[in-house]
Amino acid sequence: MLHYALRGRFAVRLDDAGITVVRPWSRRRVPWAEVGGIRFTPLPVEEDDIAWWAVTTTVGAARTLPLATVRDTDEPAFGTLRRHGLLLRPFADRGLGVLGTPEDSRAHAYFERAVRAAGGRSSDGR
Repeated sequence: MLHYALRGRFAVRLDDAGITVVRPWSRRRVPWAEVGGIRFTPLPVEEDDIAWWAVTTTVGAARTLPLATVRDTDEPAFGTLRRHGLLLRPFADRGLGVLGTPEDSRAHAYFERAVRAAGGRSSDGR
């Protein structure tokens, strides 16, 4: 499945072999075995007191690949939540979760909600 991100500046393709980030000038391919998980990093942007996260995947020890940007809201639109869930579900299906934040964080909660909105199972089995 191909996901467009950051207003079409790049696309992310997830398949059985791994992740491909496609930009007009380059293409990066990473096999699933090298993927460590997802990171939600706060962005220095606020809009109407709503914070934004950059969602990236960690590859190896220090490399990251961009996936999406997410608004940190209590009630995201279902369509947005489902679209992010379709992007995040392959990670959850492979047992890869959110890195670098406590289990009870808003990032973990968003990841779980998005995966469930896309028809996936959360890490707690629900």
